[in-house]
Amino acid sequence: MSKDAELAKFRRARFEKRVMMIFEKSYDNMERNVLVKGKKSKRPYKVDLHAWKFKGLLKNIRFDIWVKLSKKRVDKDTIKHFYKSVEDVREAKKAGIGDWSPDHVFIASNVGFDSEALKLAKEYDVFCMNIDKDGFDFVGEVKPVGWLSLFFRQIFYFIISTIAIIAIIYIIKLLFL
Repeated sequence: MSKDAELAKFRRARFEKRVMMIFEKSYDNMERNVLVKGKKSKRPYKVDLHAWKFKGLLKNIRFDIWVKLSKKRVDKDTIKHFYKSVEDVREAKKAGIGDWSPDHVFIASNVGFDSEALKLAKEYDVFCMNIDKDGFDFVGEVKPVGWLSLFFRQIFYFIISTIAIIAIIYIIKLLFL
């Protein structure tokens, strides 16, 4: 392997480590370079970083993120291609093919984003992160994660659980009384 290739590999590893350090503060579980199935694509997609944690009062809501790492300036085509991959994985999860799908997606770059990419990222709800040696900054317009949707999802699970318990008690009552 040439010195240039070794240096590029070293820089890539350092970049990946920086991004992982950012997310390990907020997520309990992380894995790098995993493959995830899509519904339409025959080949699985490579996920640079997949992180997840459990939220909610009972810690029963799984929250997944997909982070794409880019060592080049991100343009609108990169955002478009990434979003199509994400949507395909989400469709696979809905169809019961995939194991997980991302609730949020991020693109992390150490070179930057062009303005068209940031506009498209806003439209597609892709969080853009500029990584440098001092840390990171979100760029573009980032929508905050709503606590209200988490609250309603938790209420939904509570209602379903309550109905299931009532149904089980009713069945037991019919069978044994």
